[in-house]
Amino acid sequence: MALACFQFGNVLSLASPVSADEARKLVQEKYNGNIVNVTQRDNKYEITLELDTGTYVLEVNRTTGGIENLTRTSQNHLPNSNEETGAPNKDQILTKEDAARIALQKVNGTVDDIDLEQSDGLTYFLVEVEREHTKDAIVQINAISGEVMSITWED
Repeated sequence: MALACFQFGNVLSLASPVSADEARKLVQEKYNGNIVNVTQRDNKYEITLELDTGTYVLEVNRTTGGIENLTRTSQNHLPNSNEETGAPNKDQILTKEDAARIALQKVNGTVDDIDLEQSDGLTYFLVEVEREHTKDAIVQINAISGEVMSITWED
């Protein structure tokens, strides 16, 4: 029994934490932006990321590699701003209208459907765009940053 506990303890100690480079790559794969800074704090990395819509700080768990938090620290584009002051409402999810506008900036056509989805801690819109004489498209948009994550063409 003691041997089994010792061996199990050795297995746990062999699991190495996610490196700063691995955390950087993980964030770069999920968001198409410019990583400005990576700082290690306790059991997480704080990664500062610049996107077209603003600057964000992401917290990446060093043990799991999962993104635990995403906070907008400044905003370049203000789709969800306070009308009177112009101040951004931090961490507010874009509206469906914002998602439709962003999708139509990338793909010409008519918006057919918009769904809000969540996967692996990431919230995003899937915007279906119908086109007349060519393939329809599904535009995946980050629901917080407004960043276009992908465009999939359908028959």
